[in-house]
Amino acid sequence: AWNHATSAEDRARFAREHVQSIRSHVDELKAKNYASYIPEGHKKIDYNLCFIPVENAFVLMEQEAPLLWQEARNAGVLIVSQMSLSVVLNMVQIAWRRQDQERNIEEVYNTASELMSVLQNWMESYARIGESLEKVNAAYNESTRQLKDSNQSVIKKIGKLEKLRVSPKRSRAAV
Repeated sequence: AWNHATSAEDRARFAREHVQSIRSHVDELKAKNYASYIPEGHKKIDYNLCFIPVENAFVLMEQEAPLLWQEARNAGVLIVSQMSLSVVLNMVQIAWRRQDQERNIEEVYNTASELMSVLQNWMESYARIGESLEKVNAAYNESTRQLKDSNQSVIKKIGKLEKLRVSPKRSRAAV
């Protein structure tokens, strides 16, 4: 209607009506809580968007009420045109991507922390196995020493018996 008005009075009236219509729409959007539909744990956008699809209508609003955009923004509503909508949506996408990256980084740190804890426990177990193997090896060496290296060793006693010509008796069960 504004662009088809023939008189300056009509153009001024249509411009005021246009701005008032946008103000009314901004007031409606201020009351909306679209972010409540986003599940907990997800980052929510602090603004509702008021989309003006005709670029000239957006320019007319800026000419007639240059502070309306700022007032709406302060109330949590972004007034966007065709040109600015893609910029706003790209900014939202960048913010969501950054949030995903931050969440991924947090998960990486948590997983690394868990891995370090598991590795620490494994290393402690591995060290205990080494200590146990050293004890087993020491017991084996002591047993071997007792069997053949000491003065009281079993091998030396058998050798002494053989020198005395004592031979082992056969078991009756084997006969």
